Amino acid sequence: MAAYNPGDILVAELTIKGADFKRTFLTLDVYESLATPGIIVKIAILDPEDFIGNAKIGGGEEVSLAFKSPGSDFITYKLVINSINNVQSTQSMKAKTYNITCCSKEAHTARDKYVSKSYEKTPFHTMIKNIFEEFIGSKKTLNIEETKGMHNFIVPKLKPFQAIDAMRRRSTSSENTSGSFLFFENQDGYHFTTIEKIFKDKNIIKTLVQNAATGSDFLGVKGNAILSVDIPEQMSTSKSISQGYFNQSYRTFNMQTNEYKIKDNIKDPDKGTTKGGTGERLSSALKQLHSDLAAKISVMPVNNHKDIGLNQKSGIPEQSPVQIAYADSIASSKINLSTIGDSKLKAGGMVTVNLLKKIALSTMPTADVTLSGDFLIFNCRHKVNPPGTVGPRYTCELQLVKGAYEESFSWQKELLDLILNGLLLMLSIVVMAKKAIKTKQNQVVFKFVLLVNMTIRKIFLIVNYHGLYLCRLLVDCLVALDVAAQVQHQLD
Repeated sequence: MAAYNPGDILVAELTIKGADFKRTFLTLDVYESLATPGIIVKIAILDPEDFIGNAKIGGGEEVSLAFKSPGSDFITYKLVINSINNVQSTQSMKAKTYNITCCSKEAHTARDKYVSKSYEKTPFHTMIKNIFEEFIGSKKTLNIEETKGMHNFIVPKLKPFQAIDAMRRRSTSSENTSGSFLFFENQDGYHFTTIEKIFKDKNIIKTLVQNAATGSDFLGVKGNAILSVDIPEQMSTSKSISQGYFNQSYRTFNMQTNEYKIKDNIKDPDKGTTKGGTGERLSSALKQLHSDLAAKISVMPVNNHKDIGLNQKSGIPEQSPVQIAYADSIASSKINLSTIGDSKLKAGGMVTVNLLKKIALSTMPTADVTLSGDFLIFNCRHKVNPPGTVGPRYTCELQLVKGAYEESFSWQKELLDLILNGLLLMLSIVVMAKKAIKTKQNQVVFKFVLLVNMTIRKIFLIVNYHGLYLCRLLVDCLVALDVAAQVQHQLD
C-alpha cells in the first residue's frame, strides 16, 4: 500500500470536452459558499497540444472533476466552462498555460431562463421546490427545510435563482425561530435550510487542532493540523448597536384596515436560539450598559386575507427582530483558517476547532476554551498548489462562523482565572528577585522592579476592563506586600 503524506491529493478525473488533463494541470481551486447557489472551480492548465485552439472552446463545454484526499471518498463535480483567461506561451514556445473558470451546470443554464408565475396559498418551500424542478431542471438532490405559513406570491419575470432568493428572504421557520434561511450548493447537492438547523443537527466532520510547534518546515504536521488562523474581527459594539442586537421594536401596518400595531423593547432578540457556542457573544456588563439604547425599528406592511393569514400567520413581523440579531451574531464571529486538505470538508458542514491561547509569560500553551468549539463552515476553498510547492500541496481554506463563544463571560470564571494567573506571576517574580539579590546584580534588580510595575499595571487593566474593583485591590496588595517583604528581608 502506497504511503501518503498530509496534503497529498489523488485526482481520478479532470476532463475538458473529453480531453484528459489530470496530469498536466498546475493549480486547482474549488469554491463552495453558503452565500451562493453554485460551485465555482478555477483550473490552471499546462497545455502542450493547444487543446483550446484545436477544440475551439467557446464556453459551456462540460468539465468532469473527481478528487480526494487519502483515506476519503472521491467527490465528483460536473461543471461547464464559463471563461478562459490569462493565456500565455511558455518560454520554449512549445506549450500554453491558461486559466479556466468553471461553474455548476445549473448556475450556467439558469442565466437565460425566466420565471413568470403566481402562487396562491402555498408555503415558500413548496414554491422553491417547484422552481428548482421545473425551471432549473436539476437532477441533483435538494435537501429542503419546511417553512411556516401559506402565501400568495407573484414572480414578476425573475431568473430562477433570483426568484428563489426573493422567497428565501421572506421565509420563516416554525421550528427554528432565527429563520435565517440559506439556499446553497455543496458537494452533496442543493440545500434550503436555516443556519440554526445546521447547528442543531451538529454533523461534525472532523476536529482541527492548532499546534504551537508547527513551523515553516511543516515537519511532523498531521492531517488535522491548523496551519494558520486569522480572526478579522472578534467583536464590534458599534455594529451590534446599529443592527439592533441589544434592543428592537417593530411596527405593522394593515393597508386594508389602516390598523397600526406597535411592539416595543424586545431585549436580547435572539435569546434561546441555537448557535455554535454554548455561551454568550457579549458580556453581561456590556448588555447592561447598553440596555437603555433606543431600539432599532422595523416597519412591515401586512394584509387582511383571513383565509390564509399571510404575513401574520407566517410570523414575519414577530421573527424579524430575531432574524436581525441572529444574523449580526453570525456575521460577527468569523474565523479564517487554513488546514491540511481534506475532501470531506464542505460548505454547510461543521468542524470542531481547538485553538491555543497566546500568552507571552506562559511556558506551556493552553487551550483557548472561549474561542474554541464547534463551527459552521460558511466558505470552503479546496486549494491545490503547483507541483513542487514547499509544504502540503493540498490545503483547505475555511471561513468559519459560530455566533457565540463556548463559555459565557461570567465574573466568577474571570476572577478565578485572574487569581490563578496572578499566583503564577508572583511566584516567578519572587524567584527572580531572590536570584538577583543573592548575586547582587543591581541591573537585574532594576529590571525586576520594572517587571513588577508592568505586571501590576497589566493586572489593573484586565481588572478595570471587567469591573472587578475588589479583585484589583486584592491583587495590588498581595503583589506589593510580597515584593516589599522579599526586598526588605534581603536588605536586613
